Amino acid sequence: MVSEILRPKTIGEAARLVVRPGTAVLGGGTWLNSGIAASDAAGAAPVTARSGSTPLALISLESLGLDFVEWRNAALRIGAMATFQQILDAPGVPEALRNAVAATSSRTLRTMVTVGGELGHCPADSVLIPVFAALDARVRIAGRSPLGIEEYRSARALGPVGLIVEVSASDADGPCAVASLFRTSHGRRSLVIAVSAARLHPEVSRVRIVASDCRGQVLRLADAEEALEGSPLPAKDRIEKLVRAAFWPTSDIHASTEYKRYLAGVYAADLLHALAGRQASS
Repeated sequence: MVSEILRPKTIGEAARLVVRPGTAVLGGGTWLNSGIAASDAAGAAPVTARSGSTPLALISLESLGLDFVEWRNAALRIGAMATFQQILDAPGVPEALRNAVAATSSRTLRTMVTVGGELGHCPADSVLIPVFAALDARVRIAGRSPLGIEEYRSARALGPVGLIVEVSASDADGPCAVASLFRTSHGRRSLVIAVSAARLHPEVSRVRIVASDCRGQVLRLADAEEALEGSPLPAKDRIEKLVRAAFWPTSDIHASTEYKRYLAGVYAADLLHALAGRQASS
């Protein structure tokens, strides 16, 4: 039951409210209204929000100016209140990020779901979070040093992290791509693979391969990355073997562990070769 809606005027005020017991951050309201969880934006402590529960105070971030998508100092910056549709519509957004938010196929939902809400709730089948990881994005939290995506997820697993302010990516203009496995446009995904690199032709430099089994595991495949680094991009079958050797996903009702491993290798190899082809021809 919602008891009140608080509307802080500054980020500092909002950050102090977030740590109060019985509060939840209100972004687009998609998770709050679903009755699943009340950490809708900005990484507050998850609070169950169901009919008949204890009174809940919602913290609205509408007055804080966090709904921006912009390039500043050669980095892409996305505010916690920016919606998926804003990212899709903003000029200069990398194709991989556009594809990640477009994976939410309903425009109605895209105009509601916020970046802060996606990170605050961390849905297991998120397409955006693996792409952020592939872009080496940083999550800025009020009063804390920016965290990488892996650091953020580890900190979040230990408890509330505070108020998410923005996500920034200084490598957002480099080659990056994403692919995901799903049965229907509105169904839950079973696999997400995101890749990026500073250079793929004539040799591989600073490659990142991120795999999500959409059951809680989001991994940088460090062994596969190390094997590719500094050499010409190998044939697809070699990349497939490297990726499968580094990834052991959890199965689900739609895809077994072996099927996910097989497709992870195919997706990664196809994405890297497609990016290398574009880079070679540019």
